[in-house]
Amino acid sequence: MTNDSLPSYTDELWPEQERAYVLTKRITHEQQFVLRRCTRRDLPAIMLIQHRVHRKVPSRALYVVTPRRQVAESIEKDFTLGAWSGRRLVGFAMVLSLRETDRNLAYDLGYDPEYALKCATFDGAWVDPRYQGYGLQQCFCMERERYARRVGAAEILTCTSPQNHACRRTLEKCGHVAVAERDLFGGERRVIYSKKLT
Repeated sequence: MTNDSLPSYTDELWPEQERAYVLTKRITHEQQFVLRRCTRRDLPAIMLIQHRVHRKVPSRALYVVTPRRQVAESIEKDFTLGAWSGRRLVGFAMVLSLRETDRNLAYDLGYDPEYALKCATFDGAWVDPRYQGYGLQQCFCMERERYARRVGAAEILTCTSPQNHACRRTLEKCGHVAVAERDLFGGERRVIYSKKLT
């Protein structure tokens, strides 16, 4: 399938094995990606991709590195998703399960603690710079929403830099709405986005 024919949210819930996408970059460059859940053995490759992304970002204000311990925690407790091109891991995304953690953006918004446990946080997604431009971020957004719906989340929260226009466009294309700005990650300004699911 191409970028214009991505699966709808009403498709079968995320399978435990994998899902394939064929995406097109600049009309002529077609590439197949396989999305599947990550395991601890993928951690070194995940961190290498993040390192490559971070090296290309000109300012900390645009991108704050997710610590290895948080990625490892999410592999164990949350929904983590990798994108493979052949045998190469080229992208990674995670969404927090409905659990109590200070990584849940609901607490930064001052939500009632009981309702906060019904909020799923999209907590990081990055694509190897060599594979950017295919639309993998949109695929990640859709698949993480599929998971959030599956576990009964009432709302999805995520954040990005006010200057990260590409990320903001992707979120808005997927139906997310900017609801607040906060200083997060040690004082970096972030726009928090929300999408209500119920």
